[in-house]
Amino acid sequence: MSVSSREQEQLSLESRIQAFYRQSGGPGNPQIQKILQNHLLYGKDHGRSGYRETLEDAFIDAVSKDHSMLLLFQRLISWRQKRSVQRTLSTEWQQSLFQVQQEVRQLREQISQLEQTVLQNLSSDDAQTRSADQAFSK
Repeated sequence: MSVSSREQEQLSLESRIQAFYRQSGGPGNPQIQKILQNHLLYGKDHGRSGYRETLEDAFIDAVSKDHSMLLLFQRLISWRQKRSVQRTLSTEWQQSLFQVQQEVRQLREQISQLEQTVLQNLSSDDAQTRSADQAFSK
């Protein structure tokens, strides 16, 4: 019966945890937090010495060492930047369109007012012309 690599990894992790508890005095030891903190800061398997590796650090380290993951990550970042630019442009276009619509409304109102003024002037000119024609015809 063969043991899969995942099961071996789990067994290895379990044995490491048990060894840690044996060395540290068991799970009830009040010093465990200090021991864990020291291990995370100075353990050979946790990044550079004296610096507690974050999840972000581990992710960047894993991505930067795997060329296929790095390519996918770069494409994801590029795609996100393009979407951000598109959103910005879309917002700017919407604002510009709104301003143009307001200007068109104002121009329509001005044209309507001009039409009324022209019609009023034409009707008063027409009335004056008729009265002048009537006076001239007499």
